[in-house]
Amino acid sequence: MANFELIQLTGRKPTAFELMEGEKYYAHNNSTYVAVQVAARMGFQDIVLHGVDFKGHKHLDTPDTIPHILERFKQLKDVYNTFDIGLHVSSNDSRLIEVLPLWV
Repeated sequence: MANFELIQLTGRKPTAFELMEGEKYYAHNNSTYVAVQVAARMGFQDIVLHGVDFKGHKHLDTPDTIPHILERFKQLKDVYNTFDIGLHVSSNDSRLIEVLPLWV
C-alpha cells in the first residue's frame, strides 16, 4: 500500500513540453532551429536568439538558402505563438529580423 496520494492540479496551463510531448524535433539546415525547439520543450516562454545573424556563413548566407531559413523560423514563431511562447531576435542586424520580433 502506497503512502502517497496523487493530486491532480487544475487551473494551470500545460508547459510547451507537455503540449508537444511525443512530437518529433523538426530538423532544418541549421542547429539554431533545433536548439529553439529544445528550449521550448524545456519550458522557456521567451526565447531570444543572440548572435544568430546568418550573415557571411558560406553555406547558409546564399540567395537560395536564406528564404527557406526565414520561412521555417516564421512557421516556428507562428506555432509557438499559439502556445504563448515568444520567439525573438536580439539584433536588428540579424536576417531573422524579417520574421521575428526584436527583443526589447
